[in-house]
Amino acid sequence: MKKYNLSPYTLEQLVQWGFGDAIFNVEDDAFFDVNKARRYGFQEMNGNSTQVLLDAFGQLKNRRIIP
Repeated sequence: MKKYNLSPYTLEQLVQWGFGDAIFNVEDDAFFDVNKARRYGFQEMNGNSTQVLLDAFGQLKNRRIIP
């Protein structure tokens, strides 16, 4: 934190362990297809995954959580 002047968050404040447990401990594979949702009007589900990740990392950087 000192080296990069990061905010003094603890790991417990930043991590949602329950979500990690749920997402990484699945016993069955899942196939997600958004085409049906789009047919029913959910057109906003066509975001650019790369841009979404870059935006998330940008927010973390702006909040001084990551360097």
